[in-house]
Amino acid sequence: MEFSIDPRWLFKAVGKNAKFHVNPHISVSNGQLKVTTFKMKGVGMRAVQTHISCRQNCTIEVPQMLRLYLQQLADCTNIQLILKDTTLRVFIERPTFGIEYQIPNVNILEDHCIETSPKDIHHKIGTRDWMAICQAMPAKGYITFKCQANKKMITFKHSKGRWGGAIAAGAKSKAAKTFRADSGVAKFCFKGEVPTNPFCTLIFMECGVLKWVCGNLTIHLAPQAET
Repeated sequence: MEFSIDPRWLFKAVGKNAKFHVNPHISVSNGQLKVTTFKMKGVGMRAVQTHISCRQNCTIEVPQMLRLYLQQLADCTNIQLILKDTTLRVFIERPTFGIEYQIPNVNILEDHCIETSPKDIHHKIGTRDWMAICQAMPAKGYITFKCQANKKMITFKHSKGRWGGAIAAGAKSKAAKTFRADSGVAKFCFKGEVPTNPFCTLIFMECGVLKWVCGNLTIHLAPQAET
């Protein structure tokens, strides 16, 4: 695996200095670089993608050493990452000097993939409205999302009953679905700058997962049983 990337983009994609139960993953596949971060051991999964000039397929666990090193590269606009066996080499080249940093014992993994289904229910909604809703969610408890057959409104309600609302989709739902998410996990996964795409897609997946897609950003939330 070998590709060039802006270290500032990569540092942001791996969650900067946030602490995770599971380390972020970097996946390369057919010219696409995907960085996935996990909340609460995978209850929430946030993936951001970008194009790179690499046609190899590989997935690695992001070493903490790499995250710490990326933090020091705020003045750089381009680095080269080369994985050989289990050693990750980080190259920086400037007109008058070059630097190499080696990170040993990198874990090679399999990419996470949640299969889609023709029975998945898709809803086109406004991106800014959805992000505003997620940022206003309570930090604790559970949020229940519902859509009804032949209705445009998607409703959401907190487990304590003091917070809730609705958002209008672009078309009527093809079926009724209910999904319960951990409120803190959802709030964390949707934290950050609002994507530029005016519309996003909210998907009630047949497998029980809630999926959200907007441009190069994809978020998966696992269903949670209220305790």
